[in-house]
Amino acid sequence: MKFSMNTLICNPGASWGARIALIALGLALTGSFCFVEGMFYANRKATVRMANDGCFLAWSGLTALNDATNRRLATLLDWEMDSSGSKLAEMSLRFPSLIERGNYNLLIRVRNYRKRYGRGAETNSNLDPAEVDAKIAKAIAYLESIHNTNQWLPYKTEFDDIILKSKSAR
Repeated sequence: MKFSMNTLICNPGASWGARIALIALGLALTGSFCFVEGMFYANRKATVRMANDGCFLAWSGLTALNDATNRRLATLLDWEMDSSGSKLAEMSLRFPSLIERGNYNLLIRVRNYRKRYGRGAETNSNLDPAEVDAKIAKAIAYLESIHNTNQWLPYKTEFDDIILKSKSAR
């Protein structure tokens, strides 16, 4: 049998088959698009989480490290805080809806740490320190302009809640 448009019009079985095939194709394309979009959303959320965790650990390590003999460790933590802070600031500018109070407060902590202590003698060759500081300042200003940061208690994170609960249990 030769296939033509006349076959689709005159033969009800072929007409229904073509309709079902077009609907299945439309559903497959819609499903694929939704899957890819969901995957990108999950990746963005995971990137924010990883940048936040890396930056928090580096900031905590540098804050706790008061020993000049561990200069190598301090340099590594310094580099990690720069790269994670830069990534967190970048994600804050690109996807502000994913940024929460803890992320904002961490950017404030990194900015204040840099103002108070500066950087070590060795800087990361991949990142320009002035560019990192500018990106963090820009992200903080942008978050303050779009979010009501007055409701976000300063320097309060979920880690602070854990510390407060452990102290009150004693």
